[in-house]
Amino acid sequence: MMHKKIWLIIGAILALLSIISGALATHWISHKVNTNTFEIAVRFQMFCSLSLLIMAVLIPHTKYNSLIIKLTLYIFGLGTLFFCGSLYILSFYKLESIGIITPIGGVLLILGWIMFIYWIVKNPINH
Repeated sequence: MMHKKIWLIIGAILALLSIISGALATHWISHKVNTNTFEIAVRFQMFCSLSLLIMAVLIPHTKYNSLIIKLTLYIFGLGTLFFCGSLYILSFYKLESIGIITPIGGVLLILGWIMFIYWIVKNPINH
């Protein structure tokens, strides 16, 4: 149960930070950042945070290998950090070398979705 709570907190914090980041970009820092890149980071961070919340809610309803869903949460967390984090950095500093991290994060997010789909297919959801 503690594992679920930690991921619910992480998902909620990421969603909160996404909203705050979007507000900052719109009202206070739009002249200092590449807004297109920043908006992509904010949007994907929200998608990822909602995904983490959904997965965390499903943890107690699992019969089939809860290790898979837990691993999927970690992969999503890392994918979010690498993908969105690198985009935030790129939007402020235009460091081309950090751009290599973005596709790594994207691959982790894709892998996370594949694992989540696999878990859904193999797991009979309890009510």
